[in-house]
Amino acid sequence: MKIRNLLITTALAIALFPDVTTAEKLTLLLTKRCPNCLLSWVKFSHVDLSGADLRNSNLRGARFVNVNLTDADLSGADLRHAYLEGVSMQNTNLCGAIMMNGQKSPIGCWAK
Repeated sequence: MKIRNLLITTALAIALFPDVTTAEKLTLLLTKRCPNCLLSWVKFSHVDLSGADLRNSNLRGARFVNVNLTDADLSGADLRHAYLEGVSMQNTNLCGAIMMNGQKSPIGCWAK
């Protein structure tokens, strides 16, 4: 029942918000799963994304303010020009993520 409701909600979101970025942001907020998503220049404020799957996502220029990313997987994500303020990142996997300064991160690579 939960999966059916989630699929209906996601389909409705895509129908109402044909913009890929908006649909993917909504999917992330509902499911905490959005690997390979295009979320560049998206704003996140006061949300709990703990344990979120954002592997290989484009987060270039994204703005995170007071966001919980504890235990999230951002391995391989592109964080160039991203803005992080008041973000909790305990145990966050950043292995291979391209950081704000353009360098690849080794953080979390040992967790595999």
